[in-house]
Amino acid sequence: YKLLFEANILGIAHYNEKGVITAANHYFLKMLGFTQLDLKMGQVTWKKLTPPNWAEIEAIKSEELKRNGTTK
Repeated sequence: YKLLFEANILGIAHYNEKGVITAANHYFLKMLGFTQLDLKMGQVTWKKLTPPNWAEIEAIKSEELKRNGTTK
């Protein structure tokens, strides 16, 4: 996994329970127009990456996932 993360051939990220992305490789950040500084400052979040017209269903599904460990 570490080699794949560092190879930067795929965008890879990790996030916490608040939806803040805590680790991301260069390719992931570059694809989305963010920098390592943005990441360090906590500016890269799933909420910012979610299109506005998907925000409501994303919130519902996130809660469902937290409650049940799965979603449909």
